[in-house]
Amino acid sequence: MAACPSTAYQRPDKGILSYLPLVCVPYGELIRLSKPTGVLNIYFPYLFGVLYAACRGPMSIQLISQRSAELLIAAFVLRSLGCSWNDIIDRNIDRQVSRSRHRPMARGAISMPAALLFTGLQYFLWIAILSTTLPNHWHYSIPLMGLVLFYPFAKRITYHAQAVLGITLAFGVPLGSSVMGDDPLRMRHVDGARRAGLMSLYLSYVLWSVIHDTIYAQQDIRDDLKIGVRSMAVYYRHRVKTMLLVTSLLLFVLHIHTGMTLGAHIPYQVLTSVGSSAIIAWMLWKVNLNDPDDCGWWFRNGSIVWGILVAGGLFTEAICQS
Repeated sequence: MAACPSTAYQRPDKGILSYLPLVCVPYGELIRLSKPTGVLNIYFPYLFGVLYAACRGPMSIQLISQRSAELLIAAFVLRSLGCSWNDIIDRNIDRQVSRSRHRPMARGAISMPAALLFTGLQYFLWIAILSTTLPNHWHYSIPLMGLVLFYPFAKRITYHAQAVLGITLAFGVPLGSSVMGDDPLRMRHVDGARRAGLMSLYLSYVLWSVIHDTIYAQQDIRDDLKIGVRSMAVYYRHRVKTMLLVTSLLLFVLHIHTGMTLGAHIPYQVLTSVGSSAIIAWMLWKVNLNDPDDCGWWFRNGSIVWGILVAGGLFTEAICQS
């Protein structure tokens, strides 16, 4: 495959990567150390699961804070190994895409054995962290890791890779609930309504991933069309905002249903149901899908604001029900 014409790679001269020893810079780039939004996109479903479980009755702020902090570390490691694996598999594609041509695997800054070893070490670290927080995690961690390993191949066989990503990331919802003692697959006291609410919360994150990652994929759509990479941005390129609008309406319904299963109070509806939907509507109205920089800006900032609103609604509901 031909490489994308480009300027020469330049070592980062600002930000956290500029402080790393030269030998460590490619590994910092591999795990996207300077781009924290991706960590939050993995962490938010964990946090939602924790807060949803906290809505079932009085729980100490200390326990909620401790579990949330532990899962933040787990999310950082999972994101890092996911990026590492993705770049290993996509190295030949990345060479042909303007935005990713300087990634360390694409430019040959890390050897394949070193990259595989580094990724494997991250996997064992993730398992160690998860085992400390949730000893009986295998019924979640095994299928989750299978999805993480499969995801880079999804864009080769389906246009709906964003849905695959969403299914993967949303596993954090039941995981987060489980670390609070509310495992929907194991605990008998988790009734049908609560399972349904948790499923709605899970599906809502799948749909949110479709929205924000389709906007993210718009950054590369010209290169993707040339080299044959599949994505929802490519498949729906003539009606992408319509597809995203329909998806956002379904997401709104799911948030309403989650609130119904909780018997939610007004703050939840204002923040999670209405507030997060308003942010999506604003994002879809303002984003210029033909401008890669604008798409990147809305992906980063929209993800943060949306996640804070959903988490804020769940947190206030936990307080109301305590």
